[in-house]
Amino acid sequence: MMFARWFGSIAIAVLAASGLRFLAAVFAVGGHWAFGTGLLSIGSLACWSLLFGTMWLVCSRQKWWRKSLAALTGLAVVLFLVVVFPPYWLMSIVNHCSTARFCFDTEQTVVALTIDDAIDPETTSQILDVLEAHSVRATFFVMTDTIGDDESSRAVMQRIAADHEFGNHQTRDRPGWRMSREAFRADVRQAKDRLAEFGAVHWLRPGGGCFTPSMARTAKGEQLQLVLGSVYPWDSHQSSAEFSARFVRARVRPGSIIVLHDRGARGTRTVEVLQRVLPALAAEGYRVTTLSEVTEVPD
Repeated sequence: MMFARWFGSIAIAVLAASGLRFLAAVFAVGGHWAFGTGLLSIGSLACWSLLFGTMWLVCSRQKWWRKSLAALTGLAVVLFLVVVFPPYWLMSIVNHCSTARFCFDTEQTVVALTIDDAIDPETTSQILDVLEAHSVRATFFVMTDTIGDDESSRAVMQRIAADHEFGNHQTRDRPGWRMSREAFRADVRQAKDRLAEFGAVHWLRPGGGCFTPSMARTAKGEQLQLVLGSVYPWDSHQSSAEFSARFVRARVRPGSIIVLHDRGARGTRTVEVLQRVLPALAAEGYRVTTLSEVTEVPD
């Protein structure tokens, strides 16, 4: 019973510390430390809490329904914190064990910048202007149904083809994991054929930000490398450019893959985020470029 109390108290204290750090990050109370990725980061503290909570479950003699309620509540909170603020060590493990690329294993100060949900002739042009001003290249994951037949759309696609890189983001904004294998394959192939009119495509990021083994097999069959990312400020779910900029600056590591979004208000925020982040990363010695270029960097 004594050990159970210790483990339970430690689990609660560590989870509370993780939650307080989360609030500091969300409400801009703390500095970069609030967004960190180390052993005392938000996600890591949540994992430590899960470990001590499991020990409490094993040792505790509480009634089963109390243990079940505590376990389910704690697990839900831990999963939320880990998903939103994944610790770097966990991301590295996932990257090594997965068929998808989450980050690159390199000690060189280089990171990949990826822009999802392109294109929007207005906001994509603004993003391209910012990248040009800072001599930065990026991989644009294009939803091909956004490519119009008008001159402005073709001009944007030609600018991307000239200085950047295309990625396959299917034909439109829908979660790939909800589609049948046949429908997903057809959608990816259709997008691939459309993008081939403008340039080569080597990367696939499915809609919805997750994948299944079936989707991985489809990517391999289409000779595309499945890629997700390691620095994602949830800019498709929250509207604070300040939060996104602080999130990216604090969590970038050598080999990181940054994920930002284009089109409409999201694209406008991405312009603001890039204006804040790119000078800071350059000052820290980082080179920001395409996915394909990072793959050519030695470890």
